[in-house]
Amino acid sequence: MKNSNILNDLLFQFRNIKNHKLSKKKPIICIDTEFLKNDSKKVKDFTILEVGFSIVKDNKQITTHYIVEENKDIYHDIETYDKKHDFLFKTKIMKFEDIKLEIKDILADDNYMFVGHGIKQDLDIFGIKTKFNKRFDTQNIHLYLQKYINNDGKSLSFKTLLEDFNVDFKEELLHNAGNDAFYFIKLLNKVIHAQPIKLKKENK
Repeated sequence: MKNSNILNDLLFQFRNIKNHKLSKKKPIICIDTEFLKNDSKKVKDFTILEVGFSIVKDNKQITTHYIVEENKDIYHDIETYDKKHDFLFKTKIMKFEDIKLEIKDILADDNYMFVGHGIKQDLDIFGIKTKFNKRFDTQNIHLYLQKYINNDGKSLSFKTLLEDFNVDFKEELLHNAGNDAFYFIKLLNKVIHAQPIKLKKENK
């Protein structure tokens, strides 16, 4: 069997993020959303509840949590996922279009790297188009671990990835978009400095 596309994608993204982070003038951005899917037949039919935005620039991390004003009284259909009021820092309540404008203003400089867990979906929600070499998706790490490493049947969740890389976090604060963006940057640092994983041999 030839090397998996997952492995090739992961190695390509890993080299890019490592090189990008080593250049301290280039910011790294994580966008995370909490949403309800309205119609399973429509891929992009979402009700956005929260947005988390975390940026690392000049070795400083700034994280912002937004509650979407027009949806502030709508709660997640999974009770344990509804953590909109549990942000570690200060929350902004704004209309979604104003959130998009505020974030796009920050993104005026295009010399950045997007990171996240399933980041393409979050970028699609904002209508942000990026080249493959401008994003790093940790979901690829879990896909890779499932294929090559015995991970005891763990799911592709953000929580299990935080556990795998020994990131200090509070489980009860996950699924808040701001906290997830904040913790993701902590995860990223662990991933970049992790020791190489010993691979299983592929089946012939």
